[in-house]
Amino acid sequence: TVHTITIQGENRVDRQEILDLADLSRPVNIFRVNLKTMEKQIASHPWIDSATVHRSLFSKLTIAVEEQHPLAIIRIENFPDMIINHQGVPFKAYEPEKDRDVVLPVITGLDLTSTDNFYHFEGPLFNAVLDLLQSRYRKNIISIHGDDLIGITIRTTGLFNPSLVPETTELPIRLGFDDYDRKLVKA
Repeated sequence: TVHTITIQGENRVDRQEILDLADLSRPVNIFRVNLKTMEKQIASHPWIDSATVHRSLFSKLTIAVEEQHPLAIIRIENFPDMIINHQGVPFKAYEPEKDRDVVLPVITGLDLTSTDNFYHFEGPLFNAVLDLLQSRYRKNIISIHGDDLIGITIRTTGLFNPSLVPETTELPIRLGFDDYDRKLVKA
């Protein structure tokens, strides 16, 4: 019987949820545990990117999880809002009641593309949004609107001299498709 279960890397997903996904809420024979199946079951949680399970002597299981790193919320017409990770892949529907602690910029103006029944984002506009979100100004961005013709327009706070613009004032800035650091420094 499994006596010790160690879980590493959990932050957003709590221990009991991982145990339930791994079907370890009841006593289990350590030799009957299918490690690959357990890894897939744990990774089925939307906030878990990957999981590895190791069996060791003295009836011990070690579960290591890598959680998703949310980057932004994408709002698309006729779809529920989605949370994307740092690779730009949608991994979960945004649920305001459950995801209250998720404070992320909201992106509008992008369209999903389907390839082999897999939905994703692509193209120069989406790449421009990702570049901006991975810049040092990410924490100041409230929202991003993409337009195929004019590029990106952001709403931001806290980027400007507080004596000229109060820190809580939201300002729209048109940034186009590239060279964001230079444009934001100039602004």
